[in-house]
Amino acid sequence: MKILIVDSSTEIIQRLKELLQDIDEIVSIYSTTFSSKAATLFEDSKPDVVLLDLNLPGNQSIDFLKLINATPKSALVIGLFIHLDQLLQNQFNKIGIDYLIDKYDDFEKIPGIINSIVRSRKIAG
Repeated sequence: MKILIVDSSTEIIQRLKELLQDIDEIVSIYSTTFSSKAATLFEDSKPDVVLLDLNLPGNQSIDFLKLINATPKSALVIGLFIHLDQLLQNQFNKIGIDYLIDKYDDFEKIPGIINSIVRSRKIAG
C-alpha cells in the first residue's frame, strides 16, 4: 500500500508518519506541504490512500480532490480538518472524501482506518 500525505504542517506530516510506521502493508509514504507538488506526487506515486489537509489555503483541497476523483483508479481519501463547518463538510463528502478526521479529536484513529482499508482490500482482492 502506498500513502500520500498532503498537509500544510510539517509537524502533522511527521506525526502521521510515526502513526503509520508499524503498519507492515505500507510500502511507501510520500508527503508534501505544498499543494502545487501534491498533483505531481499523486500522478507519479499512484497512492492507494491520500491523507489530505482540508484546510489548505483557498480552494486547494477541493481542487486536489477533483483531480483525485478524475483519476480512473481513484485513491481513498482521508480528509484531515480543524474546525470544519457543516456546509464545508457536506461539500467535501459530495466530492469524494471517504473518511473525515478531526486533527484534535480523532487523529489516533488513523492507523485503525488504514488497517481496515488493508483488510477490506485483501478480502476484495
